[in-house]
Parts: sequence; structure tokens; C-alpha cells
Amino acid sequence: MIQHPTSKEEWANPVQAHPLIATRVIQVDLRKSTLNDSNGQNEIGRRYPPGDMVTFVTRTGSKHGVESHTFAVSTQEDLMTWSNSIIEGAHMAVAAAQEVVITCRWQNYDCRLTLHYDNGLKLISRQLPIGSHSTVHGNMANEHVIWQYQYERLRSTADDGKTILWIDFGPDGEYELDLLGCPKPVYHST
Repeated sequence: MIQHPTSKEEWANPVQAHPLIATRVIQVDLRKSTLNDSNGQNEIGRRYPPGDMVTFVTRTGSKHGVESHTFAVSTQEDLMTWSNSIIEGAHMAVAAAQEVVITCRWQNYDCRLTLHYDNGLKLISRQLPIGSHSTVHGNMANEHVIWQYQYERLRSTADDGKTILWIDFGPDGEYELDLLGCPKPVYHST
């Protein structure tokens, strides 16, 4: 079990670190450990911390897949403090980064998927697919915007756990992108 840092030096040199931009708090468990059997497990085999601890789980998307971590705290106040700090930290990380750009392929075109804090999602190619339009983007040469949507139009995302990400904008269309690597960091960022 990893303990929380107790000094400035330990906070500055963590044993593990995960990017907040790809981390989510996914489960809060308020059940007490009195549900455990003599082996410290509950009826479905999940281990719980000793005493009256409460737990929460984070999931972080990485190029190797998803990592989950269970944290135990003593009080519900501690639970709220930790979970709110992680959520607020993730929001601040997104605001500070402003945009994430991912190399990908769409319908055999080399593309870039841009997740922008204010402008939403945009798929760009240097080739000109049918139905797209050209634009000049910063210092880049002509680029072709294949599609662009605000986050409000996003209905769902899914992935195959290998390289494929599906993005669904409802009646505006569903797109399948090959991210050329694990889609989990992107899936957790959308």
C-alpha cells in the first residue's frame, strides 16, 4: 500500500504520477468495512480497507491502457476534499493546456484530431478529402478541416481498447478514427 506524502520532498518526488488531464474519479464507495468477511473481502470479492474507511477509485487513460487506483480515507469530509481536488485539478489541467493534438487516420487520410478547450473537436488533414474545406491555421501550411464540432454536440465516445476511437455527434454523424496507439488517453479526455 502506498501512503500519502508527508514532507515537501515526498510531494515533489512522487512514487507514482498520473496526468490529471486523463484522470477521472469514477466511483465513490461509502460502505463500511463491516461488510467484509474474515479475509477482508466483501460478498463480491473486493477488498476493503480496515476500520470505517471510505474509498474512491480513479481511472487514468495512458498509452498502455487504463490504470485504476483505489484510495481510502477516514471521513466523508476527506473523501469530498480528495475527490473535489482531483476533479478541480483535472479541470485546471485542461484549462492550462488549452488544446491536445493527436495524430490519427480517418478513411485512409493522415489527420490530426484537436481537442480545444474553447473550440471543441476538430479533425484536420493536409490532404483534401471530399466535402472538406481549406484553412490556414497559425504558421501551418494549408490544412483541410474535415469536421469541427463544439463539445455540446458530442453524444458519446467509445473505443476498442486497441487503436480505434468512435466519436458520435448524433444526427451530425459518427466517426471512426485510428489513433495509431491506445485510445484511452483520448477517450478519457473527451
